[in-house]
Amino acid sequence: MADITAETIRQFIASVAPDLDLTALGDDTSFDDIELDSIDFFNLLLEVQTYCEIEIPDNDLDQCNSVEKIIAYCASQ
Repeated sequence: MADITAETIRQFIASVAPDLDLTALGDDTSFDDIELDSIDFFNLLLEVQTYCEIEIPDNDLDQCNSVEKIIAYCASQ
């Protein structure tokens, strides 16, 4: 499994939601606060799963709603 960084996650967000303004995205900012829609969130998690070679089950999605939570979740897998 590859270690994922905040910068990598931001790059994934920029690729799945290119029109989104990421200037307000801190590591602890909820994706809801930056208005990342559900389709873009799903695509982001697909990118993360591929990169980290893990599966994120549906019941764990709430554990992945910010940059820092994705990093912590991937580290725990």
